[in-house]
Amino acid sequence: MKIEPITTPNSSIEITPLGLAFHGTPDFEQWQTIGPKISQAIRSMEFVIGDWLAYGQTHFARPGPGRPTNCNYEAAIRATGIDYAILRNYAYVSRKVDLSLRNDKLSWNHHRIVARLKPEMQQHWINLAATSQERITVRRLRASINAERLVSVEELITPPADHGILTHIPSINRLCLWWRESGGRDWLRSRSKEQLRNMLADFKPLLDILQVIKSEAELRS
Repeated sequence: MKIEPITTPNSSIEITPLGLAFHGTPDFEQWQTIGPKISQAIRSMEFVIGDWLAYGQTHFARPGPGRPTNCNYEAAIRATGIDYAILRNYAYVSRKVDLSLRNDKLSWNHHRIVARLKPEMQQHWINLAATSQERITVRRLRASINAERLVSVEELITPPADHGILTHIPSINRLCLWWRESGGRDWLRSRSKEQLRNMLADFKPLLDILQVIKSEAELRS
């Protein structure tokens, strides 16, 4: 994202691809002014990249005039130098959360949490988190969505009695979240045979666990 330099007749601060260039002797006010501009650029980076990817995938999915190759993640990785998984998440949130629903008072991670919801529920939780007099962290927003109500800060603290109790639910929830955010079956269609075989090997321990549970349940039926 381009940031206009802060200038006076005798000095300026310019953002270059390699860092800040101080021309002349900028005063304190100029130096202080550049901070919020840098912060704004950083906060919008995920959405800017995600919107760019989503547009390309929608409009340039097939080769055409001046486009010898498809708009795909391999091309995006070469253009940005950003890891595939990160680009995929950026694009997912941009596709799911419309520009009209986003709120600049919240982080990109807040929007990532609501991306799996329908637009009307996205708007509800985004507005709630942005206008609440209490600070709504990403963790609290996630817990509130799961509970279908705004949970208190106290509820986020695990009771001492629950410490050390291991259950399968958090792991399953994380796996389901990964599946939704990856794009599910649509994402799988973009994987190669080699990648699919590797995924099957990765998931084999889960299949083994399911088979044991199924066998135990059948013995008791």
